[in-house]
Parts: sequence; C-alpha cells; structure tokens
Amino acid sequence: RTDFLLGAGGRPWFGEMTFHPAAGLVRYRPPEMERALGDLLDLRRFEEFRRRQRRIWRAGFRPEPPPPSLLRRAL
Repeated sequence: RTDFLLGAGGRPWFGEMTFHPAAGLVRYRPPEMERALGDLLDLRRFEEFRRRQRRIWRAGFRPEPPPPSLLRRAL
C-alpha cells in the first residue's frame, strides 16, 4: 500500500509504503514469499533517503489554518 497526503495548495506528498499485511503480524504464505519480496527491496541508499526525508519534512510542511468557513461550522 502507498499512502499520499494532501499538502499546502492541494499538492500530494508521499506518506509511506507498507509492504506487509496486518502490521507485520501475519506471515506470508508460502513462507518463501517473504524472502522473494524482500529481495526486491534495494536498501543500499536507505540512510541517504532517511536524512533527505527529514530535510524535506522541515522545508515542506507548513501547516495552514483551516478556512474560516470550516471554523464557523465547528463552532
């Protein structure tokens, strides 16, 4: 599963990719499938992407206040 979020101005932002069903509590069947799927992941650049993600988050996440029309409905 791939999750996207809507950011400022309606721009989509990548959220996360989930590779395992049921929060990792259920095993694949047949068990060899876990190894086969894991072999498809290339994690050599994981640390680089993790550092980049933090920079992107700090630079790009600017929470916007809700529009006044939503505030009026909430009150």
